[in-house]
Amino acid sequence: MTISNRLNRTTLLGNGVSTLIPIEFPFHSVDDLVVIETVLSTGTQTVKVLTTHYTVTGAQDALGHYPTGGSVVMVSAPAVTVSITVYRDVAALQQVILVENEKIPVKASIESPLDRLTMIAQRLIDRVDRTMTQPDGDSANIGNLPAKVVRASRYLGFDGDGNPTMMQTPTGMVTSLAQLTESLKAALPAAGAAGSLRKVTDDARGVWMDTGSQWIPLNGGVINALEYLKGDGTNEATAFQALLDTGKDIFFPPPPVAYGVGSGLTLSTANQHLFGVGNRSIIRALSAGFNLFTPSVSISGIEIDHLRIDGAATDATTAQYVLFTTSLLLVTKSKFHHLTLSGADGTKGANNGFLFDTGSNENTVTENDFIRLVGTTAGHGYGVQLGNAHRAIIALNRFLGAANMGRHAVYVGSGSSYNQVVGNYIKDFNQSGIVVYATAAQDTCIGNRIAENIIEGGVSAATESAAVELAGDVQRNVIEHNFITGFDPHGVIISDSGQGGLTADNLIQYNVIRATAEFGIELIGTKRTVVRGNTVLNCSASSSGTYDGINIRSTGSFGSEQDVDSVVIGNHSIGSGQRTGLAVDSSSPAPSGLAIRGNNFGAGAVGAMTYLGIIVSGDDMAYFSLAQASNIAITAIGYLKSFCAITLTTNAAHQLDNPSEARTGKELVITIRNNSGGAAGTLTFGTAYLTTGSWTQPATSKSRSIGFVYNGAKWQEAFRSAADVAI
Repeated sequence: MTISNRLNRTTLLGNGVSTLIPIEFPFHSVDDLVVIETVLSTGTQTVKVLTTHYTVTGAQDALGHYPTGGSVVMVSAPAVTVSITVYRDVAALQQVILVENEKIPVKASIESPLDRLTMIAQRLIDRVDRTMTQPDGDSANIGNLPAKVVRASRYLGFDGDGNPTMMQTPTGMVTSLAQLTESLKAALPAAGAAGSLRKVTDDARGVWMDTGSQWIPLNGGVINALEYLKGDGTNEATAFQALLDTGKDIFFPPPPVAYGVGSGLTLSTANQHLFGVGNRSIIRALSAGFNLFTPSVSISGIEIDHLRIDGAATDATTAQYVLFTTSLLLVTKSKFHHLTLSGADGTKGANNGFLFDTGSNENTVTENDFIRLVGTTAGHGYGVQLGNAHRAIIALNRFLGAANMGRHAVYVGSGSSYNQVVGNYIKDFNQSGIVVYATAAQDTCIGNRIAENIIEGGVSAATESAAVELAGDVQRNVIEHNFITGFDPHGVIISDSGQGGLTADNLIQYNVIRATAEFGIELIGTKRTVVRGNTVLNCSASSSGTYDGINIRSTGSFGSEQDVDSVVIGNHSIGSGQRTGLAVDSSSPAPSGLAIRGNNFGAGAVGAMTYLGIIVSGDDMAYFSLAQASNIAITAIGYLKSFCAITLTTNAAHQLDNPSEARTGKELVITIRNNSGGAAGTLTFGTAYLTTGSWTQPATSKSRSIGFVYNGAKWQEAFRSAADVAI
């Protein structure tokens, strides 16, 4: 065995599930391993006993050593409240005796003791590395600590040469730091004994010092929560409220169990800061039916960060928010970051995150984890909810559902405007991941930006839900640079939703949308929507050939508002499972005023593109064909040019009705193909056509063409075939 690295220990956090601790360093015997359990909240350490608390496994060599390490297997899975450290500590014993004039022992007999010496040296290095040492650049050693009799009841310090020495109690200090007198602030003696200290125990808690003229706090005004709270997991709502009412900044160190809260708490002080050390600083709701924090007056500038907030381990029938505001009790210009909002499991636990109601503007919610937000009905399972709140920043958060529980990660509603939802990760929500929604009776949602989010999975029972949904009275919002994959049913929807108001002037651009169950992008009854530069791949995953990459229609499940003047430009929509790259639905009232340019639409199961039931292969210059009918309506869908081939199958008379999608300067070329087997019937042009004279039908098995340009009022003839052309 060769000792090829200096690895000598490993430490893992308990998770309450795993019992296996990999040992990635070699060792000779199971007796060489030391296993220590550390309680994270207190630092208490316990040495575990072989066989009683753990066993050791691993591949042994011929000498019974473990040259590639092994595993420590705990009898019981370590809890999340502890860590387990395993290190190698080899007894410093000589194991080989060399006899004079005898042969040198075999390689194994020599190498094993040398390995042992290396392990002993590594353990010594490990212990030295875990001590305070003098820098190598110092000119002389600092020497030893003073004797015990000198150290007793003194404070360790360093003299003018940097050598350790024992310090006297500072002049004027009435007691040692370990035995400070406890007093109420009001009971402090008159100032005048400069340097004396007292421990204040009322709402001004902390260590205070007499400057000679006044008492001043030495804790900078920050209160340690454990001076008010036990943190033992029991309900301490009353004491917690008293702590908040101090108005001081509050530090929440890791509690023994959790800071338990059984009823709602109120915030009343502007610019107050509540903070901890992260996931070990736990605040836990002990029951449902109350909001954790609610302002008692309108406040601004508060900050809450680096805490874990656990929802009650109850069902989700009652809405419960971490922060709940109203139109009368506002929170503005405040920051909430580096929080973990966690539920117990997929059916109970954390219910909602933040509700910023009317007037709670300019707040930021950033870099938080929302885990298992429970509930799928209205009022349950929201990460961040805005109701007529403006200029919020919701960024870089993680919203993680559980078994598709959680209604919306972000809900921007009731006239909320100029908010940014940027850079979030959203997974497995039950309805739309991000929603912007307002009814006609509410203020319009204007100028919200939804950008650079990653949205995965999610299964919704709602027909018109999507990874990103804009619905109702929503205008001038931007959906851009998002990555959406695997959402059921749709990727992005903008819909009038039958709520009245105006769904207009919104922008969908540069998103990547793939493998959605139904449509990738869907417009329903919108006005002047721009769909630009998106990549839509392999949608219609739930039913091949049924849904389009991009779909535009007027009639949805919520209403029948007409879609008008949408622009579809520069998109890439492909996938053999898609029905088409783009489809425009013919349901009345049919969409009008479309501009479709410069796209790349894959063939799909039906075709590259369908418009009012007509299969089309291009966009700027659209090509399509029609069979003979008594009245033929041509839809001139190409933005610049449209080409239509009409095949005659009988000698009946027929008429070209006025074309739709007229646009000044647009060209329309019509080719008549005679497959009737004889003379074709008479062709009549609609009133919107201006021809230079009577039209001659092509002979059997021949064709003729005629071209028109729209002059702003009529389709004016530009050319026609001089003679028949073979089909």
